[in-house]
Amino acid sequence: MTYWNDGGMNGWGIGLMTVGTLLLWALAVLGVIALVRYLGRTAPHGPADSG
Repeated sequence: MTYWNDGGMNGWGIGLMTVGTLLLWALAVLGVIALVRYLGRTAPHGPADSG
C-alpha cells in the first residue's frame, strides 16, 4: 500500500506545491527581464568612443 489517504494531498503538500509554483514563475519572470535587459544594452561601436 503505497498511497495513504486515498492518494490525496494534505495541507502541507498543497502549500509546498503552491510555494514551488510561485518560485518557479518568479524565476521565469526574472530570467526574461534579465535577458531583455542584457539584449537591450547598447555596445560601443568603434573608435569614436575612444577619447
